[in-house]
Amino acid sequence: MRLAILVALSACVEPPPAQWTYVHAAIIVPHCTTSACHSTLSRAGNLDLHDVDAAYQALTSRACTDTAAPAAGYVDTANPSASYLSILLRREGPTGMPPNARLADTEIERLETWMMAGARCD
Repeated sequence: MRLAILVALSACVEPPPAQWTYVHAAIIVPHCTTSACHSTLSRAGNLDLHDVDAAYQALTSRACTDTAAPAAGYVDTANPSASYLSILLRREGPTGMPPNARLADTEIERLETWMMAGARCD
């Protein structure tokens, strides 16, 4: 009986939001800003993804306050799965990120959902 209730309740849980603040805090920071990667100190690939606004600008080639400019750079809002960010995270090219462990499919899908929604800075 308890199991049935837990299963029923888990079906009611909303997925995490496809918002930049969530994506940055829950996916980018824990997986990409380690000391050897895209932290303030190491800046691998000349990317510092630790700060929410700087990371947004680095990945989209636009400032958070620039709502008129289209997102570009590492993201593709028209075809998220073909974006450079998705290719890196899915390890479909010669290099993959993060280097030691692939992100969970749900995390990559959350990033792609954020891109599909316009890669807004919210």
